[in-house]
Amino acid sequence: MSVSLNIATFNLENLFIKEVLPEYENPHFFKSIEKVEALKLVFNDIDADIYALQEIGFIESLVYFNEKYLGSKYEVFHKKGNSSRNIEIAFLVKKETLKEYELNVELINHYKQKIESPYTEDEVYYLEQKGFKDNFKLSRNLLELSLIKDNSHIASLFNCHLKSARDETGLDFKSNKRRKSELELCVKIIENQARKLSVFLGDFNGNASANQTEKEFSALYEHGYQDVLKRSDYPLEYRATFFAFSKKKRVPIQLDYAFLKEENLKYVSSPMIYRFKNDLGRPRPFPKSRYDVLKSPSDHYPLVFTLEIPPANA
Repeated sequence: MSVSLNIATFNLENLFIKEVLPEYENPHFFKSIEKVEALKLVFNDIDADIYALQEIGFIESLVYFNEKYLGSKYEVFHKKGNSSRNIEIAFLVKKETLKEYELNVELINHYKQKIESPYTEDEVYYLEQKGFKDNFKLSRNLLELSLIKDNSHIASLFNCHLKSARDETGLDFKSNKRRKSELELCVKIIENQARKLSVFLGDFNGNASANQTEKEFSALYEHGYQDVLKRSDYPLEYRATFFAFSKKKRVPIQLDYAFLKEENLKYVSSPMIYRFKNDLGRPRPFPKSRYDVLKSPSDHYPLVFTLEIPPANA
C-alpha cells in the first residue's frame, strides 16, 4: 500500500513565544499573540501530515505552540543546530498519520558536517586578524526525517535553512559564496545517503528555481533535482513565497522550495503556495506594501504538496 502525505514547508519568521521565554534578552522578536493565533488558523487550514519548519525561536516555542494552539496533535522532531541566535528548524508529524500508516520515524542530525571554506587563504587570514572566527559548518542545520514502514525505509525529508543574505564578513556579497558552500554540502549529504526517495525542502534564501537560477544553486540541477513547482504554469507572483519592496514596487521572490530527483516528480501532486486568508476565509490579495507584510502571520508563505510514496518493494 502506498503512503499519501500532505507536506508543507514553512518559515515561521521568528517564532519566539514570550510565554516560554520570559528571560529572553530581546523582546522585539516576540511573536504577537495575534500573529500566533493567525498561525494557528494557517496550520489548521493546511492540516498537513508533515510540516518542515524554519526560523523557530528556541524549540520550546514550537513545543508550546503545538500543545496550546494545535492540541498536541503533532509529534515534534528536532535536534539543535548551529545558529548563534537560537533559530532552529524542526518537523511536525501528525500522530494520526503515524498510526494510520504504521510509520516509524528516525531523525538524523547533519549539523556537524563541515562546508568547504568559501574564502581564500588570504581572506581567512584577514578575518582571523579581525577576530572573526568561522567553524565552517551549516549556519543552521540539515535535519533528515527518515520514514520507515514494515522495517523498510520508504522516504526521507531533508529540512534546511540556508544562510541569509546578511554578510558579517564584508567579503561575501549577499553571502552568495557561503550559501553556495552550504547548498553543496547539503546535496552531497543527500547523495551520500542514497535514499530511494528523498525530498530536499526548506528556506533556500535565494532564487533556486529553474528560471534565472542563481549560481550558488547550480549543484541542484547538476545532480538532477527539480522543484515541485516545475510543472506548474503559475506566473512568478503565484510561485512567490516572499515579497520584497523596492521603491514601493512589489518584488515577488520564491525563497522556499521542495526538490526531488526529476524521475521522482511523478510522486508529487497538487503543489501550491498557500495564501493567507481574511476573516471570510478567502485568500488575501498580494501585499501592496511592507505594512501589509507586517500584518501577516509570517513574511514567508507555505509551500504545500502531496507526496505519494510507493511501497518499499515497488
